Amino acid sequence: MIARWVTRFSALLTAAGTLAALAAVGVGTALPRGDELLYSSVTSWRSGWVYIYTLDVGRGLTQRMFTSRTDNLPGEPVIWSPDGEQIAYIIDDKRLETHLANANGIHNRRLGEDHTDFEYNTIWSPDGQQLAFIGGNASAGDIYVAAADGSASRNVTGTGAGYSNLAWSPDGRYLAAESLGDIILVDVADGTVRNLTAHPTRDLRPAWSADGRYIAFMSSRQSGGMGGTRFDLYLQDTDCIHSGESCADSLRRLTDEHPADSSWQINWSPVGTRLLFASISWMGGSDVYWADADSGAVRNLTHDTARDSSPEWSPDGSHFAFESSVSGEWALYVLDGDGNNRRRITPRGHESRRPVFSPDGAQVLFLSNLARNWDLYLVGLNGGTPRRLTNSYRIDFYPIWRP
Repeated sequence: MIARWVTRFSALLTAAGTLAALAAVGVGTALPRGDELLYSSVTSWRSGWVYIYTLDVGRGLTQRMFTSRTDNLPGEPVIWSPDGEQIAYIIDDKRLETHLANANGIHNRRLGEDHTDFEYNTIWSPDGQQLAFIGGNASAGDIYVAAADGSASRNVTGTGAGYSNLAWSPDGRYLAAESLGDIILVDVADGTVRNLTAHPTRDLRPAWSADGRYIAFMSSRQSGGMGGTRFDLYLQDTDCIHSGESCADSLRRLTDEHPADSSWQINWSPVGTRLLFASISWMGGSDVYWADADSGAVRNLTHDTARDSSPEWSPDGSHFAFESSVSGEWALYVLDGDGNNRRRITPRGHESRRPVFSPDGAQVLFLSNLARNWDLYLVGLNGGTPRRLTNSYRIDFYPIWRP
């Protein structure tokens, strides 16, 4: 069962613009603020129904918030606003519609109002004062920006070129996105669109460093005889953006490790210029890498033929976790922020997947079949006996902490 979920989860990550549909048909009363999270739950992947629950971790209380209907992918997680007071989710009722609800699941309102027929890929600005989304009519899509409550939406591109994978700059001035195989940059204030890559191959998944100095993205420009299927990780220095000069001279290729690799998961540290990524070699297996954008140093942290993936930074950047099948079963490991002091933190004899740090960085939340069903658990950074958070006959996944 978990293999099927992982396959579908990978498809969700790699298919640009692919979105699962969330339909809110039920509401509840919000639990008190504290160690609270949302998670998704299914009775079976074939049912198509996904239930969104809220969980008060301190008291162990759960309450169902939304009922979702999907086609053939698990429900994508709901999205918290930076202040934890709003939730964005998608309804798929003949078309994709994005709605906002208060943290208690009520007062639903739709983005785009009468301006768009569909909306998806909603993200709030870093300061929480605006949100951006992709919306459009018929087959044309543009980037829209609205107030934090979803009102006063405006089209900031107006080209209908089609966009995906929006990413705010840390200062909230720009939006990076994919468009027609290139990485483009949109000035939110005046809508000026600049093509950062303008290359005939595919450039995907822009991700800003925490200080805004770099944009990392994947590119197939060095694919050669691999037919456009090899993707390497590139870094774009953003000084050229602010100066208005050409960015071509400040573009750096960061990886050149395998005959065919795909650095699909780019995870910047919340501080500094370090990043993590998982490189999937088509020659077999995958590894987790640590890199420093300033020096260009890249380290393979796993060096094995197993599957190593899903690297996740702690909130302060002092640690990171990842999952690995090196022992013959999926387990979670934690390392210090410099890539040293590796230790396994989940029990043997069971499968454990998808690490997510707690807000204080002291524990790791994960999905496991420790009790023969896939539930959510918490464990400390040095291992120990995990604490079971959910207990049902369903499959629980996609935990998202409330900010």
